[in-house]
Amino acid sequence: MAGIAERAGGGPDPYRTGFGPDAVELARVVAAAELGDVGEAVRRHEAAVRREGWRRLPAEHRAAHLVDAARAYLPGW
Repeated sequence: MAGIAERAGGGPDPYRTGFGPDAVELARVVAAAELGDVGEAVRRHEAAVRREGWRRLPAEHRAAHLVDAARAYLPGW
């Protein structure tokens, strides 16, 4: 998927799919959190939300990610 996302690029999204390198990076955040690597999840999350592509993702995609990523910040997760 990451290769396809790179080919899709991180620029304009005329079909509003929300798919691209930024979406793949957000999935990596959630995967790291689910696998128990919360340090990696937090590091990736904080970098991902600073990227330009973060602002281009649909609001509902960003909101869902923030809920998922919040678990990495909870003690004992």
